[in-house]
Amino acid sequence: MPKSLKLNVLIGLITFNLSLFAQPVVEKYPTGSIKSEGILDEHRKQGEWVFYYPSGTKSATINYSLGQLDGLAMYYYPDETIMAKETWEDGLLTDSAFYYHENGQLEKKGVYEKGLYKGQWVFMNDQGVLIRKGTYENGLPNRSWTSYYDDGTIWQEGAYTEGLESGLWRFYRKDGSLEYEGHYENGIRVGEWFLVNKRGKRKLVVFEETEESN
Repeated sequence: MPKSLKLNVLIGLITFNLSLFAQPVVEKYPTGSIKSEGILDEHRKQGEWVFYYPSGTKSATINYSLGQLDGLAMYYYPDETIMAKETWEDGLLTDSAFYYHENGQLEKKGVYEKGLYKGQWVFMNDQGVLIRKGTYENGLPNRSWTSYYDDGTIWQEGAYTEGLESGLWRFYRKDGSLEYEGHYENGIRVGEWFLVNKRGKRKLVVFEETEESN
């Protein structure tokens, strides 16, 4: 057999074998509109897949490796403005992530590690005003956290230990004046708490250790 013919046969066999394992797939809604499209390799999603709303607009672009999310994932609202931007590795969220309100304003951002929240995260309302910020460790709130009213004035501040409120917490009115304060232990109000009226007068309230916070 001539070398050129052998080469053509070999290329044909390789192409045929690859086609058995990697196939372009188009999934459809009952209406017939495209639901998703991408490559299946041995029945597992591979490479970039594109997903659509029933209306036909793009809902997501997601990368896969051996059937698991791996790489950049982008999600969209029905008008195709960005809903979220994530990075995946071996099926777990990792690195920086960004989430957006439907009007395009940032909703929250932070970092994942092995699928869990890590480090500082910030949360915004749909007007772009910071409403909450704090730190996560092993996916749980830890250390200092601060929450704000929608106009940006402080609402509450305190700390968490392994996801539970701990230590001194303070709560404020919208005008910025202190409303009440006290201590938590393992997520439960303990000891002396003080209610503070708008003139600054403090009223003592004592919580039993068994009384849970509201």
